[in-house]
This record gives sequence, C-alpha cells and structure tokens, in this order.
Amino acid sequence: MSKFQNIEFYKTSKSAYTLLPFRFTSLDQDRYILTNAVGEYLITTRDKVFAFAEHRLSSDEPTYIELRSRHFLIDEHSAIAPELLAIKLRTKYERLAEFGSVPQLL
Repeated sequence: MSKFQNIEFYKTSKSAYTLLPFRFTSLDQDRYILTNAVGEYLITTRDKVFAFAEHRLSSDEPTYIELRSRHFLIDEHSAIAPELLAIKLRTKYERLAEFGSVPQLL
C-alpha cells in the first residue's frame, strides 16, 4: 500500500469549500485585491473573485490552491485552517493586550 493518495483524493467538487472572512477591493477595472483578517493578501482578476465568492472555483485551479494556502477558504482537506487563522490573529494583536499597562520595575 502506498503512503500517498492518488490525485483524485485531493480533488473536491466545485462547491465543497467554505469561505473564511475576507475583504476585497478593486485595483483597476480587472484586478482585485483580497485580504483576510491577518493581513494575507492575493491579487487576482475580477472573474476569479466572483467565482470564488459564488463557490464556482474548481479545486484544481491555481487560484483555488492559493486561496486555500493563504486561509481564505477551507475544504475537507484543510480543516485546521480556522485554528491557524486564529493563532495568527492572536499573535498579531498580542501587543495590544499590554498597551497602556504599567511596566514592572525591579
């Protein structure tokens, strides 16, 4: 038995992913930038942004792979993504918890 799965194991149907929180804004008429809560971003075309938001991206498209690796979506093969996103967010705002506190003097 092989340790590796065949390629069909990793392919998901077009609507088998869940969106994670993100924002998007246009850079020009065709390009958009997507950002998530921890500051990761991806620049892609308008068509890809709307295909992503409407769950029409196929799991073998390069944009899908980029979005999954940067925690914009989760699917059945990336269930750990929300926890990783939470860790990144907690780390990003860690210093705010100490803001305004009185430093300890020896």
